Amino acid sequence: MKKTAKKTRVGRSDWIEAGLWLLAEDGLESVTIDRLCAKLGVTKGSFYWHFKGSQEFLQSMADYWSNTADFLDTLRNSDKDDWEQIGEIARRVGDLGYGRIDKALRVWAESCSDTAESVRKTDHDVIQFVFEKLINIGLARTDAKILSEMIVASGIGLASIDPSPAPKKQKQMEKLWLQLIQSLKN
Repeated sequence: MKKTAKKTRVGRSDWIEAGLWLLAEDGLESVTIDRLCAKLGVTKGSFYWHFKGSQEFLQSMADYWSNTADFLDTLRNSDKDDWEQIGEIARRVGDLGYGRIDKALRVWAESCSDTAESVRKTDHDVIQFVFEKLINIGLARTDAKILSEMIVASGIGLASIDPSPAPKKQKQMEKLWLQLIQSLKN
């Protein structure tokens, strides 16, 4: 008797992550139930087990992207120092390719107010996190506020022109930002 491989159960987050990657690869029109099923190797019944329909799924994608609290809390509670925590956000965008998803979400947000709100929430949360870290490093509140926005905005811009920067480029950017921060502390 031939053994068959046990199918891996596809959960709600698997669907959402697959949708986000389809969005990044080929745009919003590519995020269809058929393409998702093909990508995950499952039937439409599995999709409808987790979502009522396409609209709920798309909203779930935007909500999932804007839920940065767990990731930021994990960083806050890590052994990394404040600057390393800021760098970890940059590495996540670069190394994991999330810059491509971020760029695609921003394009989608231009035509969808719910997605635009999710993008704004993510931006706000990340800017606030970087602001907190810069305050901890010793910057004045005014400088930390402006610099946190500059760091996040430059990351967004870089993701638009270079969604998967090389580690060497990331290290150079981190070094320059750190030099700028050090100059503001003096």
